[in-house]
Amino acid sequence: MNTIAEKRTSTYPQGNPYYRLHTKAYKTYSSLEEDSFWHIIDMINWKELSHGYCDYEKITRQLVYKYGYKTLSDLSEFVDSKIVALNVELEKYDVPDGDSVINTELPFESDDGTHDWLYHIVGLGRHVYEVVIKDIPLGSCIIPVESFHYLFGCDLENYNPDNISLN
Repeated sequence: MNTIAEKRTSTYPQGNPYYRLHTKAYKTYSSLEEDSFWHIIDMINWKELSHGYCDYEKITRQLVYKYGYKTLSDLSEFVDSKIVALNVELEKYDVPDGDSVINTELPFESDDGTHDWLYHIVGLGRHVYEVVIKDIPLGSCIIPVESFHYLFGCDLENYNPDNISLN
């Protein structure tokens, strides 16, 4: 299904949230797969969910129930591949500052804030992602309230649709 196009190495320690962004392999997806994953992301409606209380576990249960564990697991990998590509573009605006990287163009100065921003951009859907990946400074006005990553932060293996209560 997916082929590895490129793999990056990380200078961050393994416990650092940025570690995954630098070690995750790029994957290529067919046009149909891309369209399907972006459709699911649009159905999640992160633009609305991210501005209020968000019950991540309930939403994850509903997504697994609706799309199945395998699809949601594949979606998580798809999101990660988009995060890696976006991060590559973002790093063009970074300047080294000791052991960390501080971005001079974005309104946050931490790895966690950058991580949240990357996931938030993907969570906002294909159109926003494609605009921002071509113009990072334009995307700097988008401030994440919550992290889209939290929807995939739980152990998806624990979500068997036969055992899920939607209440």
